[in-house]
Amino acid sequence: MWPRSANPLVLDRHADRHRLGGRSLRAVAEWYGVPHTRPGDPASDAEAALHLAQAVAASYPALARLSRPALHTEQILWYADQTSRHPDAPPWPFETPDPLPWEPPPATATTGNA
Repeated sequence: MWPRSANPLVLDRHADRHRLGGRSLRAVAEWYGVPHTRPGDPASDAEAALHLAQAVAASYPALARLSRPALHTEQILWYADQTSRHPDAPPWPFETPDPLPWEPPPATATTGNA
């Protein structure tokens, strides 16, 4: 079982389907008034996504009332619906990749002056 997560962009697209404008993390954060100081920076993106999920839930009480397992299950269905017209969209929840086996780096010949 994968960890359950809240995807604020999926939540926003489900809750406000007909709103015009962009649906990028930056655009949606701006719409909800969530600070996103360094777009593209992983830590900043994660912090904005966390606060954005809280803002979307606060704006749509029906979402806030769902338990985490129910919310995650619904998100999978909502994402499938949202991407049904976009066959190139990645599957969600994302599959966990199998780690590659570790291989030591090749030995390098050292040259010394003897």
